Amino acid sequence: MVTAQEQVTSGHPPPPDADRPTTGRRRWLTRRHLQVAIGLLWLLDGALQFQPYMFKAGADGLLGPLAENTMGRPNMLTDVIGTAVNQFGAHQALYNSCFAAIQILIAIGLLWRRALRPALALSVAWALVVWVLGEALGQMTAPQASTPFGAPGAALLYILAALMLWPKKDDVEPAIADAGLLGVRGSRWAWAAVWGGTALLELELANHSPDSISAQLAHQADGQLGLLAALDRGAAHLLAGHGVEVALGVLVVQIFIAQGILRGPTRRLALGIGIGVALVYWVVAQNFGGIFTGQATDPNSGPVWVLLALLLWPRRTCAMNHEKT
Repeated sequence: MVTAQEQVTSGHPPPPDADRPTTGRRRWLTRRHLQVAIGLLWLLDGALQFQPYMFKAGADGLLGPLAENTMGRPNMLTDVIGTAVNQFGAHQALYNSCFAAIQILIAIGLLWRRALRPALALSVAWALVVWVLGEALGQMTAPQASTPFGAPGAALLYILAALMLWPKKDDVEPAIADAGLLGVRGSRWAWAAVWGGTALLELELANHSPDSISAQLAHQADGQLGLLAALDRGAAHLLAGHGVEVALGVLVVQIFIAQGILRGPTRRLALGIGIGVALVYWVVAQNFGGIFTGQATDPNSGPVWVLLALLLWPRRTCAMNHEKT
């Protein structure tokens, strides 16, 4: 193996995160593992953007969901999204191809170490655009917004992941995110703020209707694969009439996930529950982001929640002679 020092001596600068100081131990999860993971997510996003549905003109294609983002939103947000939709509609195929290319470019940069930092920076900028225009602030201004169905938006979580993955210094901290741009406190408080903030969405009156959760589940069964459609209908039937109980349950669990990370004794428990809850949301409420419908632009927030939890997880080590992050 060529070390970072040997690369410098030979005149070739080492790539970001090439070799780290020897600690005598090797961790089972490294920053590089998760950089590759988020790179693969971006690659999937880019591939989904090339689906035929995305190139259909008018409301029968991508413009339909984008136009829906202007309904019931604050006036300023409606104006911004409306302007973008009009511009996009004039050259839909060209713009959509550019969108896909940007996401694939981000993925390539994340998978190729020498382009890591520019790719992370581009991912933050592009995710911000998607969060505002494509997700309408993660649907948090929409009626019945809730974490199970995608709030606060996958794009916002991509931004947090990029900041935590940024190779700021040697990765010798207990959690990978501790060595990122947000630091120890910043990364933990970001997790707490997003989980806790979206938990408060459950206090909206729209989420307290007895059939609010069951109606959403039944509605999204349309167009899903047979097994997922059956799961949606079964869950809708099971939860019918229990909208208030579900909303309060989501509120309590998410508040614990948010607060638990701030205290050492409950940190792993909170992160573990966060992973489990995110996976339940992803399968039952988000149907894997609808990627089997031919109309999804990303796999939704579930996988990114898991990625964030792994970034914040206090790692255990096993005896090895070298650590490469």
